[in-house]
Amino acid sequence: MIELHEDIHRGIAFLEAVPAGARDRELPVLFVLHSFGVSKELVAYFGLMGARRGMRVILPEAPGHGARVIPDPADRALHFWDILCDYVDELATLREGLLPRIGGGGVALAGTSMGAFAALAATARHDFVTATAAYMGTAYFRDAARTIFPPLRRWWPEQAGEHDAKLSRIADYDPSDRLDTLSAKPLYLWHGARDDVVPAADCLRLAADLTARGAADLRVEVDPDGGHRVTDAAARNGMDFLARALQRGQFLDT
Repeated sequence: MIELHEDIHRGIAFLEAVPAGARDRELPVLFVLHSFGVSKELVAYFGLMGARRGMRVILPEAPGHGARVIPDPADRALHFWDILCDYVDELATLREGLLPRIGGGGVALAGTSMGAFAALAATARHDFVTATAAYMGTAYFRDAARTIFPPLRRWWPEQAGEHDAKLSRIADYDPSDRLDTLSAKPLYLWHGARDDVVPAADCLRLAADLTARGAADLRVEVDPDGGHRVTDAAARNGMDFLARALQRGQFLDT
């Protein structure tokens, strides 16, 4: 059995999934970050899968979503990269606020699409992140920002200077500048070969760059029939990978 709780800390709403009766016990911790334009509830299946494997799963709502939603979708899209950076920052804030409950050990991350972007950035930035599963993500923010929600709505070479100026903040979050750090941590990368939002080539590029740096524990899966949606098999494989990385000896369910 699984317990699912709703909570809030410093204005950040989140779900928490744990094995029944274990909320006050010390458990391995997994944070799950959701995609752009959807809610934390949409990735609650990761909470169930993680809790069944003995983990405490925290699913925070991204800035600009939920109770803090930017109501105009077009306006929200123009803030995509700031929302992403804020999501990374709020992860650290939330973890610090929950330390009395979750303990001070390392945590695992999982993320889908924008959540995977944020998970990779947080993995590269924060020492407390020990393992990550990234679904449909990219680690090359400055390249991706030319096609994924560019801040000027569309990228033109003639506007490169203005484009770069609006995105100056993401330089400090771009995981591609910290590939040595990423390569030292267990990573599960999944992508659909037919993804028409975030190209699968970004996943393969990251895998090649990490392998060249002697990746310590890297698993890469590209589903030849997959699109921009996490499959059940991919979700289970990622949760198994993270459970092993957190050194859980026995799963409650496989």
